[in-house]
Amino acid sequence: MYKFFNYCLFCFILVFVWNCASGPSSIEFTSAKTKARSERNLKDAEMYALQALDSPVHAADARVPYFLATEIYKPQKKWDLVYKMLEEAKSRDPEAKLETPVVYKDKVITQMSDAIENYYKNELWYIMYNDAVTAADTDRNKAVDLLLLSIKLDSKNVKSYILLSKIYKLNNQIDSSLEYIDQALKFDSLDSEQKAELYLVKGDIYREIKDYDNAIKFNELAYAETKSTYALIELLNLNLLSEDFLEAKQWGEIAYEELYSVDPAFIPSVLFNIGLAYRYVATTYYDLGVNVIDKLNENKDVSRSELEDCKDNFEVALEHFDLSRDYFLESHDEEIGGAEQEWQTDALLRADQTKDYMKQIKKTLLPFIENQISNLRVE
Repeated sequence: MYKFFNYCLFCFILVFVWNCASGPSSIEFTSAKTKARSERNLKDAEMYALQALDSPVHAADARVPYFLATEIYKPQKKWDLVYKMLEEAKSRDPEAKLETPVVYKDKVITQMSDAIENYYKNELWYIMYNDAVTAADTDRNKAVDLLLLSIKLDSKNVKSYILLSKIYKLNNQIDSSLEYIDQALKFDSLDSEQKAELYLVKGDIYREIKDYDNAIKFNELAYAETKSTYALIELLNLNLLSEDFLEAKQWGEIAYEELYSVDPAFIPSVLFNIGLAYRYVATTYYDLGVNVIDKLNENKDVSRSELEDCKDNFEVALEHFDLSRDYFLESHDEEIGGAEQEWQTDALLRADQTKDYMKQIKKTLLPFIENQISNLRVE
């Protein structure tokens, strides 16, 4: 009984709206509807509808642009014209009624402006966004046009901004990419995943222009939002590029703990870069020790504390060289494909070089410094 009552109510509304929606007409508009609905001739239907659009009879009639949008341009996927005609319909008569009600989310929509804002624009946004995703790989200019139009349809949907910023980045339109990222980051509705994705795009842009400080900043923000593996690996790499080797080592330690979440194809390069971070830190301490030995070779005065620090620096260098070599060897042992890859050869070479440093520290440098310290104690 309840369903029957709802059905009767719907029919009553339908008849009521149909009667209310009727208005002035013309031969052109009647012909347009006949060509579209009965003959499926959209070309002639468009011709007659455009004549009706400019006719004084329909000057304030929202039905004509609405018809053009929904029955002529939408089937042809002429999205810019669909949007233009829907906006024209709203501007001509904001109170216009639909000829046929629309049911959307269990709600009967009878007013044209409501149908445009709450149904057609949502539907069109999804169509345009999905078309833009498809076009992004083959026709970036088309993808950009679709996304700009999708933003007109829904200016708060962050997905359009994210994809648009990525495409602008691929097109080397850096200013435009940053502009849309910054617009999107102002939205209160962003979740952590969306924020992280925007930060990562921004980080990639700054990396490409060699602004490593900002690249690091935005990858850190991305990592703080979602513990992004991509951001983690980037922070290791970026700190190597900016020559902040202690920071690179710290991110490398985290990356090694999270290695299970890294794509297997990237594990060798991650291990290799962790090895580089440890080696560069080792080299820093090694160089400090060698500076003291150079002073001794030049017969300059060296204090006991300098000698003690020199010994400590060599020991720290030895520890880091040892760990560095382990990472290089682990990188070399990762198997991807058949024949040995170039990076595997490089990793093995680095491991051998590191072993030479360790041998020199153990057999020559540390014994020499320890002897110098012993001589001071005897004196």
